[in-house]
Amino acid sequence: MGVVFGSRSTARLLAAVSLLALAVPAGAVPKAERSALTALYKGTGGPKNWLDRTGWLGTVGTECSWKGVQCDQTGASVIALDLSENGLTGTLPATLSNLANLQLLDLEGNALSGPLPKTLGRLANLHALYLGLNQVSGALPHELGSLGKLQILDLPFNRVSGSLPTELGNLANLQILNLGGNQITGSIPAQLGNLRFLTYLDLSSNQLSGAIPPDLGRLASLQTLALDDNRLSGPIPVALGSLAVLVELSLSGNQLSGVIPRRLGSLSALMFLDLGSNQLGGPVPPELGNATALVGVLLSANRLEGTIPGTFLNLPNLETLWLDHNRFIGPVPFELGAIPTLDDNGGLDLRSNALATDTEPGLLADLNTKQEGGEWQRSQAAAAPFDPQFALTGLADRRTGGFMIWTLQTTAGSPPVTVSTTGGTGDVDLYVRFGAAPTMTLFDASSTNPGDQESLTLAPRTGTYYIGLRARSAYTGVMLRVGP
Repeated sequence: MGVVFGSRSTARLLAAVSLLALAVPAGAVPKAERSALTALYKGTGGPKNWLDRTGWLGTVGTECSWKGVQCDQTGASVIALDLSENGLTGTLPATLSNLANLQLLDLEGNALSGPLPKTLGRLANLHALYLGLNQVSGALPHELGSLGKLQILDLPFNRVSGSLPTELGNLANLQILNLGGNQITGSIPAQLGNLRFLTYLDLSSNQLSGAIPPDLGRLASLQTLALDDNRLSGPIPVALGSLAVLVELSLSGNQLSGVIPRRLGSLSALMFLDLGSNQLGGPVPPELGNATALVGVLLSANRLEGTIPGTFLNLPNLETLWLDHNRFIGPVPFELGAIPTLDDNGGLDLRSNALATDTEPGLLADLNTKQEGGEWQRSQAAAAPFDPQFALTGLADRRTGGFMIWTLQTTAGSPPVTVSTTGGTGDVDLYVRFGAAPTMTLFDASSTNPGDQESLTLAPRTGTYYIGLRARSAYTGVMLRVGP
């Protein structure tokens, strides 16, 4: 019965226990295994660079006592090799495949370089491969897909390049796949969705492009999905809302577009959601408030619009809420600054939006305490860009006589566009001006009917229209739409 390495800490513990049990029976490992160990020693700077070379190249029969070598209970075969942080240099020899019973190979934190030998795909009993923090380069061998017992493939912070082999989807027992911090290009293989035992998937800080495959929504055991800092584009797949045990979702630093899927709110175990620095638009779905385990919500530097949903108030453990550098407008939800769990001095970030400053008495001090940099009001833009593909809903303004302003880019010769408001309660008036924000006396067109039903039509010019909603009396629940 083989050793099972369920996590890095488990593998380390088992390695330590094995090293204590050095009283293995006398005898030699097979000649081919000694030859593989010798080639590793000589090919990776053992005589000059290794920090600890205790026992290496000793007489036949001593192999199981060499530094980092662990044998089975009979002393007849090598089952683990742990030379992490030991000064290894050079490239891995192809003859490592002669260690036919190897279950653990841990060479993390060295200075190994060059490509991985294709012959690693012959290590049929390998459970865990740790090669992080080296200088390994070249593409991952397709042959790694033959490692049917592999549970951990851990190669972060190397120089691995090329595309991901689709054969990785054949690793039926894989639990951890960590390839972050490399130079991998191409798309994410849909075949990764076959890894039903996968709990940890980190492909961050590479050069991956294309869409996130919806097939990842089939990873029923997944707890961490880190795809941040790549070149991924297209929408966030709705299928990710099926990852019932997901704890961390990090997609920041890509080129993702579209809206935030409402189904992400069904992720009851989700604690960290980072979608910052993308091109996401539209409103924040109120369903996010149903993901009550959330501790951190990072939505910075997108094109998100509308009002800040009060649904964030439903998150009892929320410590970080970053909404900065978006297009949010309207009043700040009354209780937002009073959320007791939000960290002071940076737990809240509302910078570079166009939020109204009509906060309730006592709220301003709370917001400044939690706001990154303090004094949140001074960080607000005068107007927010309006994206015609998204109607803004739930608009409200408690300031009688106050204006909320949006900018709309138009081109001469385009078809006429209609600006309108509907729904809600109270009384809102609509003003439009080309080239500057409208006022009560300076505007190009207006609609000032009683109530909340306003409409006017523009003949586009090349440049910027400013759309202003004025509260004749306080209003709430209003929709603003721009369309043909």
